[in-house]
Amino acid sequence: MTNTVFSAAALAMHPSSLVFLDKEKTHSATLELISIVADRYGLGLEYVGCAEEFRKIFYKREHEASPPVLILTAESLDTLDMAETQSFIESGLLHPSILLLEVTNHCVELVNEWLKGVIRKIKSPWAVPIGWRIAEVPEIAKSLSGMWVPSAQDESMKSSAFKLQEDHPEALSLIDVHFMTGAELERGSVLTRVCGYQNIEFFLVASMTWEGASQGATYYYRPSSFIPMVPVIMFVKHVYGASVWHAPSHHANLTIDDPWLRDPYGNLSYFRLLGEMERWNFHTTIAFIPWNYDNCHARVVDLFKKHRERFSISIHGNNHDHREFYLTETDKGDSHKARPAADQRADILQSILRMNCFSRMTGIEYDRVMVFPHGIGPSIALQALRETGFLATFNLTNKPLGCEVGREEPTLCSYTTKHERLLSVVRFPAPGSSRNYAYANEPSDASYQTVRAGIAIMMFLDNPVVFYTHQHYFHRGADAFSRTAVLVNSINPEVRWSGLGTIARSLYLQRRTGESTWEIVPFSPEIRVRNEGTRKRLYLIHPLGLFDCRSPVDGSLVEENWLTVDLGPGESALLTVERRKSNTIDELFSLGSKKDTTLRVRTIRILSNIRDIYFSRSRLGRSIIDVYDKLKARLIRILPHRI
Repeated sequence: MTNTVFSAAALAMHPSSLVFLDKEKTHSATLELISIVADRYGLGLEYVGCAEEFRKIFYKREHEASPPVLILTAESLDTLDMAETQSFIESGLLHPSILLLEVTNHCVELVNEWLKGVIRKIKSPWAVPIGWRIAEVPEIAKSLSGMWVPSAQDESMKSSAFKLQEDHPEALSLIDVHFMTGAELERGSVLTRVCGYQNIEFFLVASMTWEGASQGATYYYRPSSFIPMVPVIMFVKHVYGASVWHAPSHHANLTIDDPWLRDPYGNLSYFRLLGEMERWNFHTTIAFIPWNYDNCHARVVDLFKKHRERFSISIHGNNHDHREFYLTETDKGDSHKARPAADQRADILQSILRMNCFSRMTGIEYDRVMVFPHGIGPSIALQALRETGFLATFNLTNKPLGCEVGREEPTLCSYTTKHERLLSVVRFPAPGSSRNYAYANEPSDASYQTVRAGIAIMMFLDNPVVFYTHQHYFHRGADAFSRTAVLVNSINPEVRWSGLGTIARSLYLQRRTGESTWEIVPFSPEIRVRNEGTRKRLYLIHPLGLFDCRSPVDGSLVEENWLTVDLGPGESALLTVERRKSNTIDELFSLGSKKDTTLRVRTIRILSNIRDIYFSRSRLGRSIIDVYDKLKARLIRILPHRI
């Protein structure tokens, strides 16, 4: 393995691009969809409206090794000449796979002329689907293979569908839509692959309404809203394979917030949970409150040390006294008081000092990853995390508290470095979890299908699947999460269950740019690069945060030098992409590690431990806790912030 610096100016970026042909240039929503996909996967996009513009593209690309890929609306087929298109493909000027969008009744005859009558009829007018069935074709559908995606039954989500000729030998429906016509169940194809014409591979897509761009994590909760994007993404992944940005591996995690190392901790038994993890293969991270750094039982400490592949520790706030990481300025009616930036930085530094003491006392290492208590903190807290050497933060949203509400730039990733250049990752409530302590129920069959589809979509988009819950989740037994673990493993048997630090170091995108040359876009200041191939590879690593500024299709965007590393088959390397200053000993010890906190903090922590360890184990106790939670906001206003 070698580790050198490579000049960005000498690098030829990936030349591949998509060409979107829309003769009327009226499909603005479709253009937006394609643009989002092109940006996510590192492809250029050219938008043309006539055959003449289309031809010019090929003449200027005549000497490029990678031909463009054509996407067009079905009504634009009449601008193409069959013989000329075939000539472009045979000459290597056009890729032999073509994506045909917006197939409707108006253009079915034209489509059939090209594709030997593949479509028998198109179901119209549009109907509200009850769900979609994705074909079991793992080489194309990836983690979505065989998936049923239930519809949200939203009137705005409508779809047409085409019926295929049953005797057409080269047609394969990749996505079927199911809908009701009166009392009758019908189905038809919304995505079909056809390979019959002159060695050209066509992907046909029916007209579907699209709600517009959302953030990637949204599709976990509402998978049906992702369906209109699936054909374009599936097509791009199929055509380009490893030559577009993709994750090197898929990761999953269960995080349990709050408990310290005693057994049992309320409804949580670490020993019983370990049995479930070993039986069903998953990993649990404890989001540990640093205030409890010296509250550890020896037998639980030994358990963690012996089973590091199953247990890990991350940081969960500092004192966990409600919103210790909050806005520096608040309105009069806010239920929480403002928190000065200096206090928030001090809490972060003290959390590090306490966790360092925890590691010295127990011999258990921890990941410098923050899980904020009661929701993500403001930008000033994220800045402090970056400045004190944290790798990442995992929360219900990746957008800092107090960020202006508005339409964000859409992304298919559930993680970002856009805010303060700190990796911020979305996590999801464990299925069957509930904020109501008294009612943590198993998901129903309908919600189970939605969860299953949401997990598959996150993996299809190369996003980590990180679940979180609390000790009350296990009041029905240590196997409360096992069904979800089995589900995740069944969707992707190669998924890697690991701690939050390992996931953070694995969050980078890579693509092949040559026979043995790969580019990497990192999201964490440290990444572990592993060569999963069978031959030596040279990895060229972009500066941290570049992907969130703009998809790097042009080498001129990179002004700094790139790190490079040579790895043989099976080799790996832990690389520091961005050096961040570490805390000085004086700065840490000036805060003190002892519990020199206020009476308010001590009271909250003691009562919280009594609640979790004792009250939550009985039905009556959980009911009392539920009542307390409803009054919590009022209690926060009554108790003084500092005593």
